[in-house]
Amino acid sequence: MSIAEKLTENIYRIKVPFDNIYTSVFIIKKDDFLILADTENKKNDVTDYIVPVIKEMGGNLKYVILSHNHGDHAGGYKHIKEIYPEVKVILFDDNYAVNKGFTDY
Repeated sequence: MSIAEKLTENIYRIKVPFDNIYTSVFIIKKDDFLILADTENKKNDVTDYIVPVIKEMGGNLKYVILSHNHGDHAGGYKHIKEIYPEVKVILFDDNYAVNKGFTDY
């Protein structure tokens, strides 16, 4: 059984524990690929919550959207990139991209 909650026809939410609350990341299904919105905080957030849903949905992760530079939103990106090295990142802040050395945004 999936840990993803279907919100619309193509958008799913994954709730991930964070301290005494939870945070959410979102997966968007687009034709034959997936877009992940935010990456959570730690490696185990990625491996225990996000990757199983990506695999369940076909595994073709093409893009990651990083909404902003807080650990609970962008902290897991390095681990996503290790597992899905071809993924492209979408950022909303060019200065952040340059400062962090992103070349594929």
